[in-house]
Amino acid sequence: FLIFYGGMFAPQGTKYEDIDYEVFTNASRAIYEGGNAFECDTYRYTPLLAWLLQPNIFWHRNFGKFLFITVDICGACLLHYIMQTYLTRIHFQRKIHCLLWISIIWLFNPMIFTISSRGSCDSLVIFFILCTLYFILNKQYYFAGILYGLCVHFRIYPFIYALCFVLFISHSNLIESKKNNKAIDYIYASRWTVIKSMFVNINVWSFGLMSLFSFICLN
Repeated sequence: FLIFYGGMFAPQGTKYEDIDYEVFTNASRAIYEGGNAFECDTYRYTPLLAWLLQPNIFWHRNFGKFLFITVDICGACLLHYIMQTYLTRIHFQRKIHCLLWISIIWLFNPMIFTISSRGSCDSLVIFFILCTLYFILNKQYYFAGILYGLCVHFRIYPFIYALCFVLFISHSNLIESKKNNKAIDYIYASRWTVIKSMFVNINVWSFGLMSLFSFICLN
């Protein structure tokens, strides 16, 4: 609705469109005509994005916007599933239902659906981050690493989540070790114990090396 509304009722000379979307489309056109994405002076993104938006050229210019919106909705569904599966029961017993309100804040946030409908690719990055979190929670660290490398390849800023992911993986390992009577409780562990666990944890290394491998291959 926003795409059609913005196209029909936008003031003359004004587009309901992110300036980067024009850059994406120009790069896609360059590839479609036999060149490469970086022939466009203003293109500073991964070539994968330009390839992904090829239908902008041979099908419809707004294909990318619909793609970003679809990915945004898929991200909301994945976020809902992660919260429903992994939140503790206390979150559902409170007067404010966390699962319901977080889903509403995501789906009906004007900033989120405006960004996607104007043609920003940030929804792809967010979806990759959520997929990474999903695989980490399922202890599938190789897949998580591959997706995280892809995510950082698309946009550099998600690297700030690396420490959070590593700490969570290390935390999970200490909790499992406690259940097997192989380590002290994580809550009472010293900082050195936590840091040492990060460097010797095979799951942390699996995630980190696969992320690095994925990032290097894509670059």
